[in-house]
Amino acid sequence: MFDLHLWLTFAVQGITEFLPVSSTAHMLLFSKFCQLSPLGVAETAALHLIPGLILLGAFWRDVLEVLQGFGLWIGQTFLYKRNRMTSNKVQTDKTEESHKDASSLSFFKAAFWGTVPALLVGAILGFCHIELPHSIRVIGTNSIIFGVLMGFIDLTTPVLPQKQWDERSGKIWGLMHILAFVPGVSRLGICLTTARALGFSREESARFSFLCGTPILLMAGIFGLLKASNDLANVFFSANALMLFGGTFLLGGATLWLFLKYLRHHTLLLLAIYRICLGLLLLLSF
Repeated sequence: MFDLHLWLTFAVQGITEFLPVSSTAHMLLFSKFCQLSPLGVAETAALHLIPGLILLGAFWRDVLEVLQGFGLWIGQTFLYKRNRMTSNKVQTDKTEESHKDASSLSFFKAAFWGTVPALLVGAILGFCHIELPHSIRVIGTNSIIFGVLMGFIDLTTPVLPQKQWDERSGKIWGLMHILAFVPGVSRLGICLTTARALGFSREESARFSFLCGTPILLMAGIFGLLKASNDLANVFFSANALMLFGGTFLLGGATLWLFLKYLRHHTLLLLAIYRICLGLLLLLSF
């Protein structure tokens, strides 16, 4: 049976998940004017799982680089003594390869520290059933504050052309990533803001933000599926559900592609202004 409200809910989530504008704020505003009923556990799980799968497919090369760096880290950690005996002999013949390995290892460490703290916090919140404040005032205020911060940092921070992700920048970024669990902050928004503050370009900031957000979304989706295991057949394998999920996948993928293309030639100012207006609208509408 066609459910217009459900389709609109997935459409809003499919668009806002890939923009730094707070999907929580949009869903709240959307539900007020459309009088939506709460989603079930399985539908909520799908709203996290579908964006996670989109990002996994879009950034598979970065995922492979992280896995390569992980393999190098394993080798250095557990096979260091053996490698040390032959390292001097082969060093001059593998200079270029060693640079690539060092880059992959550094990227893995940055991604590890950028992801694991948020994963742990998300797991604690999920297993302990901790709900952070979802009041209108909190969401609207955070949308305004972090919208101003995003625009200010993006316009005032110069891009460092030689800047590369390393363990230190990953730790800083990872600590700020935890703020994404606060309603109204926007996961992508705070991640982009932090990466820009570190001197990365807008496109590189988005790339790393999406990469580190992938495990968070997949974990939330899988955790929700486990909670709704008794209802999966009814929710996921109907014709309407398959069309709904497929449409959300295509809409989310198109939004992601357009956003990355937009960042190549534009600043975040317009999106920052939009977030400020959204926060004001929330505070004035409720």
